[in-house]
Amino acid sequence: MKISIELEVQPDEVSLACELLSTLRALTEHVKGAAPPAVKNTRELLEGLVESLNDPSKLDSASAEITKILEGASFGEPQKCHQDLLAVYTEVILSPELAKQNRSVAPYLQLLTKLPASQRGTFENALIKNVLTHLAKKRTVDVDRATFFAHAEAFATLVKLECVTIDGAAQTIERLLNKPETRSAAVTMLGKTVEVCIDKLLTRCNPTHLQNLYNALAKVTEEIFAYDMTYIREQLHAAQSYAMPTPAAAQPATAAPAPAPAPAPAPAPGPAAPGTPELPPSAPQGRNLIAYTSYLGHTGTVFTMTYDPARRSLISGGKDGSVLVWNEQGKVAQKIDVPTHYVCCMEVAPRSNLLLLGGVPNEHAVQPAAPFVAAYDINSGYAPRGNFSPSDRKLISCLRCLGPDSDGVVTGESLVGADPNTPEEVVCLYDIAAGTNLEQLQPVHMYKEHTQLVTCLTTHPGNPNLFISGSRDQTIRVWDRREAKRVGMFGMQDPTTFQLKAHDDMITSMDAADNVLISVGVDGSLCYWDLRTLASVGIGGLAPPVMRMQVDGQAILKVAYSGCPLPNYAAVTTFNGIYGIDLTNPQAPVPMVAHVFNDAARPYRPYHDLKWAMGVLFAASENPRIDVFHMA
Repeated sequence: MKISIELEVQPDEVSLACELLSTLRALTEHVKGAAPPAVKNTRELLEGLVESLNDPSKLDSASAEITKILEGASFGEPQKCHQDLLAVYTEVILSPELAKQNRSVAPYLQLLTKLPASQRGTFENALIKNVLTHLAKKRTVDVDRATFFAHAEAFATLVKLECVTIDGAAQTIERLLNKPETRSAAVTMLGKTVEVCIDKLLTRCNPTHLQNLYNALAKVTEEIFAYDMTYIREQLHAAQSYAMPTPAAAQPATAAPAPAPAPAPAPAPGPAAPGTPELPPSAPQGRNLIAYTSYLGHTGTVFTMTYDPARRSLISGGKDGSVLVWNEQGKVAQKIDVPTHYVCCMEVAPRSNLLLLGGVPNEHAVQPAAPFVAAYDINSGYAPRGNFSPSDRKLISCLRCLGPDSDGVVTGESLVGADPNTPEEVVCLYDIAAGTNLEQLQPVHMYKEHTQLVTCLTTHPGNPNLFISGSRDQTIRVWDRREAKRVGMFGMQDPTTFQLKAHDDMITSMDAADNVLISVGVDGSLCYWDLRTLASVGIGGLAPPVMRMQVDGQAILKVAYSGCPLPNYAAVTTFNGIYGIDLTNPQAPVPMVAHVFNDAARPYRPYHDLKWAMGVLFAASENPRIDVFHMA
């Protein structure tokens, strides 16, 4: 007699199959020549069970069923079952398709927390080896990161689950960062690790390994990683200063003829309360910033905002692929979907009634995209009007309209250079009224004097033909739309290097009103410039600052000066907090720490943009939300 029994089992039938197979085994084990009863679709069975791990409510049951398969002889040789399980993770979970669908790897790796030690070790070791082997492959820096995004997230999750030690993770990322051919994967790995377990990295990593990681990070200079590096540095600084200590009193770095009096100690930020909070005795009445409400609607970091004065509408955009138009009550009046891009800058062009958006391609988008400036017709309910996206653009970093009576738009752009890894940095001037087909729009002028990324732009408040650019090359340059080259610079000559520069590190933001330009940078300084000095230094001359000061020693991310209801008052944001600065006497500025939200519902996170409008200050956070500050 010869008996052979095979079963096809569904994922929810594993327990029943185990009982049935046990019974069949007892009935047939005394029959000579009988093959042990077996399940013939183990691989498909594991695939279905692993897929169900995406539902947290099924984690325990699915994990128990997978354990039975790995331990049960009727499902095949244990080694073969482990191979099948690894194949499911390799081909289904760690695949580009998961990233393109915006699905996370993390829920599937929770299986490791449920497997018994006897089964976990074998699978865990094989999975770690698979993930690291894939991430360590040689690639160009501009590779499509969707090919390893799931692996990078898996690596970070394995660190969080302590399958990979934090010291081992730091050393691995450091080694990969130091090699150009593995740098793209390393940046992505670090970004995900910072996202999911930054506390572990900062508090439990060996200081030597952490410092080596920072040193390797400093070598990452490729423009393609600019946004990754900004995010990583912001997260590291924010986590290190999460308690938000009271900043030290600001000291002018460029001394006035008489020493500036030090301001009274600023109060530590605290949660806003209904009504007007008690102000410190040293704070002038009517000059302190108090958070009193938040605009909620975005689902990702809010990168940028603009204001439409004709309709009294705040408009915001960011990482979630949407642009929100807010009414005066702080409610979303309209939503514009931009699924292929992260919105990094925006402006309203009043004369042409267009909303202009600068976009960075979303690496998770189904269809690949290029950097672009998109236009939407405000009078037609924000109907799309097209976009201009020249093929040789690698990045559009900032944009600015040249005033209410102009059709001029200036942008900071990175072009494909002779060396693919060294883009050409330019300021471009466009006339958006030059034609009806935006896709064919070409620059009127292309200014090529900056040597590194153009990070910010602003207009000259007294002359509609002038505009100003700031850059990672530490310079501030003044341009006239009627001229083919710069007409001035703000800054001084470094006495040791003889380099002309306005800041000691990258300039992050500028704003101008009346005859004043305010610039801030990664060097932690705020500079006050008198625009009228341009006339005295002549065409192409160099104008020095009136005042230069430190705020709290941290990099300053944004400044908002124009549109403030009080004259001579600026708001700035750093990794530590947000500050109001009274510039009535620019030789003796008075900084005051703002009262921010810092509760469980609205924890403090760095603000990416600031905008004065409707008599209040809007601050775009990565929480994500937009906090609103009034002056009290």
